Amino acid sequence: MKKRRHTESEMVQAVKELESGVDADSVALSHEISKATLYNWKAKYSGMESTR
Repeated sequence: MKKRRHTESEMVQAVKELESGVDADSVALSHEISKATLYNWKAKYSGMESTR
């Protein structure tokens, strides 16, 4: 399986979706990541703004 990297703006967007009340399962599925990865991103990028 090919490893896919996400940009920081994509990570921040996923965290924003999670913080806005969207279910973690659906956010992880839409961004093609695991829930564990999503929560790691939340720990790192929570409260940041996207530059996009």
